[in-house]
Formats: sequence, C-alpha cells, structure tokens
Amino acid sequence: MRCYLSMGWPTGGGTAFENYGRSMNLWLAETSAAVTNSARERERSGLRLRILLSYHYYRDVDLFDLFGKYFQKPWPDVFLDSGAYSAESQGAVIDIGAYAEWVKHHASIASAYANLDVIGDAVGTERNQRELERRGLRPLPVFHTGEPWSVLERLCDEYPYVALGGMVGKAKQRAQLQAWIAKAFGVAGDRTVFHGFGLTVWDLMCAFRWYSVDSSSWGSGFRFGTVQLFDDNAGKFVKVDLRDKQGAWRHRKLIESYGFAPSDLAIGRCVPTTGAWRGGNPWAGVLSWERGCI
Repeated sequence: MRCYLSMGWPTGGGTAFENYGRSMNLWLAETSAAVTNSARERERSGLRLRILLSYHYYRDVDLFDLFGKYFQKPWPDVFLDSGAYSAESQGAVIDIGAYAEWVKHHASIASAYANLDVIGDAVGTERNQRELERRGLRPLPVFHTGEPWSVLERLCDEYPYVALGGMVGKAKQRAQLQAWIAKAFGVAGDRTVFHGFGLTVWDLMCAFRWYSVDSSSWGSGFRFGTVQLFDDNAGKFVKVDLRDKQGAWRHRKLIESYGFAPSDLAIGRCVPTTGAWRGGNPWAGVLSWERGCI
C-alpha cells in the first residue's frame, strides 16, 4: 500500500513544504542517520517518501524548484490533487484550465494525479474528467460517498485506478463507512484498485486491499513537537515527545528499529514554528506510515 502524507498550507502563511524543508536541513546537519533525505539510505532501507500536494495550496509554486532545494534524487513519490475538498470548505473556486496546466507542468514528477472533482455533483465530476482527458491528461476519476453505485460500476469498467472520496469526517460512523467501502471493493472486484482520500482509520486500512491512501493528519503530530512511530509488535502507533529525552529513551528499541537513536528525536530544544518544529525530523511521520503500511 502506498501511503501519502497530504501537505497543506499551514496557519500563518508560507508553504508547509518549505517549513518542513527548513527543519529537514537542520536535521540533516545534526545527525548521520538521515534516512529521510539520503537517496542511498532510502534505497538501503526500502523506505520511500510519499507526499500528496494540492493545486489549491501549491498553484503558485514550482515543485521542481522546491524538490531541487530540499531533496536529493530520486525525489519523493508525488500524488497531485486538485484540492477541491479544501477549496470548497474555504469558498474558493478552482479553474479547470489552470489546474490542467499545473498538472502538465509537473507531470514528470507525479506518479498519479486526480480529477478536479465537484463535491456532491457526480455529473459535474464526470464533466471535469472528460474535459481533462480532452486536454490530453489521464487523471484518476473520483467516486464519492452518497453517489449512485452505477457511477462506480461505469468507472470500474473504464479505469484500472479510481479514487474514493467523501470519507473525511466519517470515522465516527465506522460501521456505515466500512459497509460502504466493502461494497465499493465488491463492485470493483479484480478490475480496479482504489486510492482512499483522507483515510486515516487504521483498521479500515488493514481490512481492505487499498492500492494507496493519504491523510494530512499523519504528519500533524510533528507540528506540536511529537513524532508517531508504528510499533509492528503492538500493532499501534507510539507517540514520542521531541521535548522529552527521558520519554524517548523509554521507546529506545522502537526508535532504533527505524535507524535512529533516542537522542536524535528528543533533542530537548524544539521551538514551534509555522507548520514545523525546528531541529526535528519532519518526515518521521511518513517513514512510520511506510513501516505500518501493508
């Protein structure tokens, strides 16, 4: 399963990517266990950074410049999204032509990119899918909770890779959400694989054969000075406070299993910044989810 960290725009302005990048540079200067940004170490460890970037937040950003500044090649696996859900919640409108040009410009570094979906309007979503295809693109179509199952039937007949949306905020309705996902997988059979937009519920990730999922919450702990590491033996996440050296040593074996020392994480001098913590490892959340993914 491919797990993407969805990176949005932090409170206070500036891109989350740039803030994480600044923290990454500090991290690389302080430790030799930099599996997060070393191509050699990533290859050796089998870990791969995966990030989802939305046009809504990064429309004015040249990703080639950012990647060249903050990463060594091979660059992270990137999923491009329109950010329609975020745009709607903020009352913004996304121009489909501008989105198409942004995707075309960055297509060479994207492993996948999604349709400009219209929340609550299956017809509008399909219209945008056809328009992007007319412009020479092949975006992942999106099927949302609440839409007719006939829509998904048609999508699975035509596309090998489909995104499932509308699941954000439905974690409390666990039984209903699980039943909806189960039916979607039943409709797809062996014709189509799924990407789960905003899927953070661990048991739902494990219960189905997702091809990929994403969430912004996986990296949210770092903004508050914590790192979450997946414990394979316990089958759960362990939260490590970057300001608590003694607490980090209590999880020494788990931290060392990721190739780090407790002193690397609990540096004892974290200072909150916009969207990041100085001196820590901004990508530890991605690494932990790569370990936790099937």
